[in-house]
Amino acid sequence: MSSCLCKHLGIAMILFVALANGLSAQMAPTSEVEIKKDSKDPNNNIVVLSKFIVSTDEDSGYRATDTLAGTQIKTNINDIGSSLSIVTKQFLEDVGASGAVDLLVYTLGTEVGGTSGNFGGAGNGVVLTERNSVIAPDTLTRVRGLAGADNTRDLFLTDIPWDSYNVERIELQRGPNSILFGLGSPGGVLNASTKQAGFKNLSKVEARVGSYGSYRATLDINRVLIKDSLAFRLNLLDDEATYQQKPAYKDDRRLAFALRFDPTFLNKGSAHTSLRVSYEKGDIHGCPVKGLSGFCKYLE
Repeated sequence: MSSCLCKHLGIAMILFVALANGLSAQMAPTSEVEIKKDSKDPNNNIVVLSKFIVSTDEDSGYRATDTLAGTQIKTNINDIGSSLSIVTKQFLEDVGASGAVDLLVYTLGTEVGGTSGNFGGAGNGVVLTERNSVIAPDTLTRVRGLAGADNTRDLFLTDIPWDSYNVERIELQRGPNSILFGLGSPGGVLNASTKQAGFKNLSKVEARVGSYGSYRATLDINRVLIKDSLAFRLNLLDDEATYQQKPAYKDDRRLAFALRFDPTFLNKGSAHTSLRVSYEKGDIHGCPVKGLSGFCKYLE
C-alpha cells in the first residue's frame, strides 16, 4: 500500500471516529471540586477545590494561576519561591508547538539543539557530532546554559518525548530547586501534564498539512459513562513528517487512554476517593537524514 494511501486512510479513520462520537460538547459538573452546604445559609453552596489536582479549566489564555510543580500540592504561583514558567494549552496551539523542539525556542532561559533549535548541540569535545541532535532532538535541551532539564510526565521521570496531542500544559522549573524534589538536574524540570478524563463530554479534531507531503492529525474524545462517577478519554495521533531530502522522514503514531472513577459509595462527607488510570502506546520510526541507514534501522 502506498504511503499516500496510508496517509489518507489515517486521516479518514480519525475523522470517522470523531463524527461517530459527535462533535457537540455537553457541559456537566466538574469533579475536581467538593460541594458543601453552608451551615449559616443552606442555600449557599461552598466549593472546595482538591489540593492534589490542578484543573486546566482554571487557565485563562496564556495565564495559569495554580500548579503542583512547586510543592506537589496545589499552590498559587505567586506563593512559589522559584523560577517557574507554565505554558498553557492555548499557547501551545497558537505557536503550533507539538514537542520540545518547537516550544523551547519560545520559553525563557531554555534552548534546544540541532538545526531546528537555537544552539548547535554538537558537543565540546575533540570530535564534534550532530548525531544526538538528529536522532533525539527532544532530549538535547539546555536550561540557563547549564544542562538539560529532567523530562517528567505528571511529575514522574520518563524518557518518553512529550507530544501536545495529549498534553494540557507544560511546566518548566528552572534551576537547582528541582534537586529538592528528588529529580536532581541542575538545569531544572520540564514537566508535561497529560490530559485526564473529566466529567464533561467533548470531541475535538485537528489536522495540519505541511510541505513535501507532511501531515498531522489528532483526535480528542472525552465521554461520561456515569454522571459524576465514571468517565474515559481517548487521544489519537497520526503525524508523518517528510522532507525535501530523501529518504529522510519521521512517522509518529500514538494512542493515549485515560479512565477516571469516583465511586459514590466512598464519597461521603469530607471523604473523597478518585481512581485514575492512564495508558499510552506509540511507535516512532523514521530516517532522520540521508546516509544514516544504520540509525534508520535502529529507530524502526
